[in-house]
Amino acid sequence: MEQHDIVIIGGGFAGLSLAKFLAEKNLDVVLLEEHDGFFRKACGEGVGTHFKNYDFLDLYGSKKGIEREVQGIEIRTKYGKAFFNAPLFVVDKRQVEEEFARQAQRLGADIRMKEKVRAIIPGDHIMIQPQGISARIVVGADGVFSLVRKTMGQDKPPSAVGISGITSTLEREKDRCYLEYDNSVIEYGYTWFFPKKDTWNIGIGSLHPHGMKDSFHQFKAQYTAAEWKGGYGPISKPLTLSQNNLFLVGDSGAQIRSTIGAGNLTSIISAHILAETLGRYAKSNFRTIQGEDYASTWDRVLGKVLRREYYITSLMKKLQTNEYLLHLCITNLARITSTYISHQS
Repeated sequence: MEQHDIVIIGGGFAGLSLAKFLAEKNLDVVLLEEHDGFFRKACGEGVGTHFKNYDFLDLYGSKKGIEREVQGIEIRTKYGKAFFNAPLFVVDKRQVEEEFARQAQRLGADIRMKEKVRAIIPGDHIMIQPQGISARIVVGADGVFSLVRKTMGQDKPPSAVGISGITSTLEREKDRCYLEYDNSVIEYGYTWFFPKKDTWNIGIGSLHPHGMKDSFHQFKAQYTAAEWKGGYGPISKPLTLSQNNLFLVGDSGAQIRSTIGAGNLTSIISAHILAETLGRYAKSNFRTIQGEDYASTWDRVLGKVLRREYYITSLMKKLQTNEYLLHLCITNLARITSTYISHQS
């Protein structure tokens, strides 16, 4: 039977960045990813450039896969436009995930592909099956359907569904990203258009899966993409992030900015906070594990902001059948967000 200090389940931004940060501390870490490649679900491929004292380039340690930097997001409704002053990079997400994996492996992390975990048996040493691995710590970076979260006794959070693709036929200004709310296209959701280097990442997402099939066929008839990807993401207040020696990071813990469906940078920052916490536990050979350390630090950095955005999203959801009230809400939210970001920079 294999024995390891830390096992991460899931190889997206959250899991891969955590593996890198832990490997930088020379910790014994194994990451198990069920697929044979990275970037498997729908995503706009936008990553915030910074948040408070956290800078994406510093955390990432590379520029590989960064295709374009834009200054914010333009949100359109039938009543007008609003601009969110939220600088972000538009990336090739597969390349970024591969680079995180390369860095983690170079530093000593063991990343294993095509390893689907089917059972987690809690205890002082957690058993992972069918791999037959015993671990001191297990981290769930396994998304909205997290097996780790289920093992902790938490239900799946409310989720949105999205479908994205890549097109080269869009004619728009490439200095910004676009979100469009139009009930004639998608109810309780929006479409997105993010400029990459020579192409566009386009997609459609909804807070309600009902009607998504018809809306997607309508969207697909208007825009051509070589390949479409689907997936789910949490639209929820952040969940309980730890229980004994089980931890959650990224979508599995609903660490997401629900107003714009953004979870890439928040996942990486959350992984960095968790790595700092686990690094302290390692100094005592994991004899003292206090999961509330992670939760309290995370709450000071991100928790209050993400909970506030969840309540705003809940309000927008209620307003979405009234497109004029939704437009007023978005306009005011853009003003507040822009002011907040300018104070954080």
